[in-house]
Formats: sequence, structure tokens, C-alpha cells
Amino acid sequence: MPAPSAEALVARAHDLARRGELEAAIAALSRVGTPSPGVYATLASLHRECCDTDAALRALDRAIALGGGDALRLRRAILLPPVMGSPEEISADRQRISSGLDALTARPLSIPDPLRQLPYLDFYLTYHGRDDLSIKRKLATVLRRACPSLAFTAPHCTPDWRPARRPRVGFVSSHLRDHTIGRLNAALVTGLQGFTGQQGLAGPSGFDVTVFFIGGPADAFARRIAAGASRAVSLPRDLAAARAEIAAARIDLLYFTDVGMDPMSGLLALSRLAPVQAVTWGHPTTTGSPEVDWFVAGERLVTDAEGFSERLARLPDPTVCYARPTIGPPHRAPGGPTRLYLCPQTLFKLHPDFDAVLLAILRADPRGRILLMGGPPRWERKIRARMGHPERVDFLPSVPRSAFLSLLASADVMLDPFPFGGGNTTLEAIAAGTPVVTLPTPLLRGRITAALLEIVGAADCIAETPEDYVRLAVGLDRAAVSARISRGAHRVFDQRSAIEHHAVFFREALATRCV
Repeated sequence: MPAPSAEALVARAHDLARRGELEAAIAALSRVGTPSPGVYATLASLHRECCDTDAALRALDRAIALGGGDALRLRRAILLPPVMGSPEEISADRQRISSGLDALTARPLSIPDPLRQLPYLDFYLTYHGRDDLSIKRKLATVLRRACPSLAFTAPHCTPDWRPARRPRVGFVSSHLRDHTIGRLNAALVTGLQGFTGQQGLAGPSGFDVTVFFIGGPADAFARRIAAGASRAVSLPRDLAAARAEIAAARIDLLYFTDVGMDPMSGLLALSRLAPVQAVTWGHPTTTGSPEVDWFVAGERLVTDAEGFSERLARLPDPTVCYARPTIGPPHRAPGGPTRLYLCPQTLFKLHPDFDAVLLAILRADPRGRILLMGGPPRWERKIRARMGHPERVDFLPSVPRSAFLSLLASADVMLDPFPFGGGNTTLEAIAAGTPVVTLPTPLLRGRITAALLEIVGAADCIAETPEDYVRLAVGLDRAAVSARISRGAHRVFDQRSAIEHHAVFFREALATRCV
């Protein structure tokens, strides 16, 4: 029987990768007799997804040596594994990225279609828990030099621009659907239209709201958001066409809900598509873009320890009008013979500094069991190895949201990781009355849970040190704390004041641009 052709092996590898069989996909590509730059680039992506940074870098080196081009050089410079290694490895990765971007800045580059040529940007960087401003700015500079069309300016963004009497506000995201970003922003999108606020604070005529769905409304939740806006626009996954669609709408203020969650939102944010552009904390770090004017966050969330390329707009907390979720019955009654500590975050959020706290909890509580959310087998194995293969740590399979909410209600304690904590999951835990222990950090991404706990009256669940975190988690009186959280939960759900605070800020930002 003849050996499979290169085309057949590549097709098989892509099929295996779609099914999550990454190691088998790598094996299939490794059988290609004379690999092309594209084969090596695909191998690099598979090795990266398996958290094998060295193998991914070697594959990219081979692709570049075969004439793979500048996009592969940039992919090599910013490559990060999904699951972090040791703190020393994190430091080395960040130094490699910073130096690699410096080197690319010093040479001519051409990446004419970055959306097609760059399957990833810097998403995983934020989970390191360090100030990202310098790297973000370097990446923005490299991208705009390599692809000059990214520096597009919409025709209506002129010095003499003035907003419409009913200002046109646009929201843009790939995730305005049944997703964390959709749940955090749905009420704001639908509530702004026609909103005038008390005594006309938001203006006498409200707002004209356009939702730009990258890829189109994805589900029923997205369609409800679309129905509550003035209009909905489906943006194609083509940068030039998407920019033209947004420019044609002549938006006065464009609001990015989550720059960095996918490459397209990050690339769109490098252009001037509206006279005023703002971003909020759906992906809680600076954009580094010279074209984003404002970063919107709660007044408790931002400290002077973090750098932003944007001006800061500190709104009263909470800054989201979040619909209170309905929580089904727990799978088990909390307080049984096994004490369940649940950390329901994706594995790329788990920092090696947090490992020591999890291990200390297990040592301090012999009846404790830690539940983590599962992921690809390679990710789980890396987490286990990083922690020293502890007992009483389980990885849970993915479940529907209703079952996930019941799981939250079943936990004795929810553990908020640091330095990148939860937001949506903390709101869900509050709805379930489940106590949450957190250790805030100086950066926004580690302060959201602490802010929410302060609002509901559970500040005693906020630790000051890792040792304090362990003490709180192990010694927490579940019933007493749960009752207090439940009494204060109304302060973080369905807060229409968040819509008014945004409306006032939007008016002020537009007025400032006109000065």
C-alpha cells in the first residue's frame, strides 16, 4: 500500500486537531516527507496548544528557515503556552517576547493580512499577572508598521466632527452572546437606547445604539441583544470589510467590550473607527493601542500600580447591570464529611503562585477536596506536574451552564485564583450564596472579586496574604457567610445605575473630544 500523500496527512492532522486529538495530529504531520513552511507552522500551533513551547519554537524556526515570512517571525516572538510554567519560565517568556518585538521593530516587515496570517496575538500574556503596558505598546507598533492599513481612519473622524444630537454609540465584540461578555454587557447595550437618565443627565434624546457582531449573532442570547439595539450589523471576518462597515455607520463613540479576547477585536482596535473609542474590562488589561482613548473600570478596580495606554474612566461600582441568574438545587448539601473547595476557572488562569495556596489548603484540611475545571489532557497533566501530583485534587468535565450553577451551589467554598481572578463566576457564586475567598492584587484583573465582595458585605472573605487566604478558606463558617452574601446580593444584580453611569460618561467623553 503506498504511503499517504502530504496532502492526505495534512488533512488528517487538521481533522484530528478539530477533535482535540492533538498528539495524534502532531504524529500525522511528522510523517510528511518534505514539510513546507505551512506544515511546520501548523506543527508549531499544535505544540503550543500542548504547552510544549520549545517544540513550537523549533517548528517555527524551521518554517522561517524555509522562507515562511514575517508573520511567522511575529508568531515566534509572541508565542506563549496556554498553561504557565514556573515563575522563572514566565519571566523568561516575557523577556523573549519583549526582546523579539524590539528586534522586529528594527527591521522592515510585511504582514498584509494579519487576521489570516496570525492565528493568535497576546491573549495568554494577561494571565501572568504583571504589568503588560510595555509589551502591548511594542506589539501595537510592530503590527501597524507591518500592516499599514491597520492605521485606517474613518472619513468622519475629522477635527471639526460633532456628535449627533442622539449620539451614535457602537458596541463591537465576538462574544456578545451566551458568554461571559454577553452576560456582562447585554443590559447596557439594550438599556442605552432611549435612555435619558434622571433630570436628563444622559442628554434629552438618549442614544442610537449599533451592535457590531463579529461573525454575526451566534445564538438566541445574541439575537435578544440585537433586538434591544437600534440596529445590529454582522461583521465579516475580514478586516478591510469590517472596518468599512463600521466606518459607514458613522459611529460617534465605539465601545470595545473585550479587546484581546480574539485577534480580530485587537486588530480593529488599532484603527480609528470613531472619534471617541473606549474599552472596558472584558479582557482586563490595556490595549496598548494609540487609537483607544478611554479604559472604563470600576473605581475599586484600578490602582496606580498598573499602566494603561488609555485615559482611565473610573465609574462607581458595580459597572455592569448583570441579570441575576437562576440557580438550581445543589448536587449535594454543603457541610458534609468532605469539604469541597471549588475553583471553577479555565486552567490557563491558574498561576504557579496559586499552587502553593491550594496545597496548603489540603495540608490544613484533611477532609478537604479541591475541584478544578478540566481541560485538554496535556493542560491537566501540566497543572498536576506543577503541583507535584497531589491527591484530593479532581478535574471536572465540562457541563451545561445550569449544571455548572448547581455545582457552584454545592461547594463549601469557592476559591478565587490570583493574580487573575474571576468576575462572571464570582457573580454566579454570589447568586448561589456560595462564599468566595479572594486575595486582591495591585492589578485590575485581580481585584474584581474583592470589589464585589465589598459591595455585598462580605469583605471578611478578602485575604491580605497567601497565609491569610488559607486561614479564611479552611476556617470559614459556610452557613453564616452564605446568609450574609444572600442578604447583600441585590446590590450587585440588575443595577440600572450602571447604565446611567455609562451614559453620563459617554456624554462627557464626547464633549471632551469636541473641546
